[in-house]
Amino acid sequence: MTVNERIKFLREDLGMSQAEFAYTLGIGQTTVSYLEKTGSTVKEQHIRLICKVHHVNYFWLTEEKGEPYLSPPSIIMDEVAEKYELDNMDKAIIEEYVKLEPEARKVIKTLIENIMKKAPE
Repeated sequence: MTVNERIKFLREDLGMSQAEFAYTLGIGQTTVSYLEKTGSTVKEQHIRLICKVHHVNYFWLTEEKGEPYLSPPSIIMDEVAEKYELDNMDKAIIEEYVKLEPEARKVIKTLIENIMKKAPE
């Protein structure tokens, strides 16, 4: 996937139109259209802006290494927090969990599974 395709992926993953995505970044919709166009040059300032505003992993965006997000995008996290009545501690746990490497998450899941097996019904 090219950097242009990754930018489009992020925007669509966030459920935003080009205009909405542009608004969050403080740029024009035509700039977003250009950034998503295959072969277009993406400036470092736009990469850093996208990473900062949407909690995107810089190395994923530039080199496709690692996971796309450093933490759940705030728009998604806000919806989940409201739906499930999460407090700040709940949100912090989720945000830190998704930052872990896949192997570390696997260890935590195994631990939770073992606890659940031993819990009385």
